[in-house]
Amino acid sequence: MRLKLFMSKRRSKKIKKNKTIDLIKENCKQALNKYKKDIIIFRGIKSNDNFLFVDPKSSKPRRSAHTKNYYTLINDNSSYWKQYPKRSESLICTTSSNTTEGYGTSYIVLPYDNAKIGVCSKSDYWFSFPNLFKLADGYYDMSLFNNELERLFQQVDIELSDKSYKDLQHSFSLFDITFDHDVDSIDSLINEDSYNILKGYDKVWDLMKHFNTLLAPEPNKFDLYKINNLDGDVDKEVWTDSKAVLININNKDILDEL
Repeated sequence: MRLKLFMSKRRSKKIKKNKTIDLIKENCKQALNKYKKDIIIFRGIKSNDNFLFVDPKSSKPRRSAHTKNYYTLINDNSSYWKQYPKRSESLICTTSSNTTEGYGTSYIVLPYDNAKIGVCSKSDYWFSFPNLFKLADGYYDMSLFNNELERLFQQVDIELSDKSYKDLQHSFSLFDITFDHDVDSIDSLINEDSYNILKGYDKVWDLMKHFNTLLAPEPNKFDLYKINNLDGDVDKEVWTDSKAVLININNKDILDEL
């Protein structure tokens, strides 16, 4: 499981019970209504605080944990994803309290009213791109994308950088220039035993455009909701860039009283 559920202390602030209640009444009415219908967002946090306030945009953009940042940079800057909250500026959550086990204390997340909620097609973002790996037999995750991308760039001796989107664009542009519509050269790179992330590249000869299409939300069955119309999907990774109030699950009784 690669769901990143750790919360940076720079984004969260401990708040008192009375302040928590006031914030919920003023700003989280839609999320509270969903909670009462048993449609709940959770997050696992290494904390024992009872109540927290978090603003995901209050710190510098987060990077992909335990792996390279390639797919986060691509999707955060893709026109296909422009209506979604940016992953690098969001709180990564889940609709299953069981998923939070092993990541710390389970918290109920109440985003502010009208918050946008991105919903993965699977229980984890890493497993939500079957369109990218449609040649795969069985198990896949986004580490395969990263590994194959790095393998391709090593073969053509081009530096692949994930320091920024500008750096990644530069790397991809050098890749495009190297092949200059040469199908035979591209074919020589393809390892038939690997997950062929270049399938279809020869139709556009633009690596960034190619990956934007393969990683787009619609063919990979992602959904975008506002908090007031979030449905009851079970065991999905979700994310939001909204401010939110977080309730330690051991203190959920205060929500039943509101």
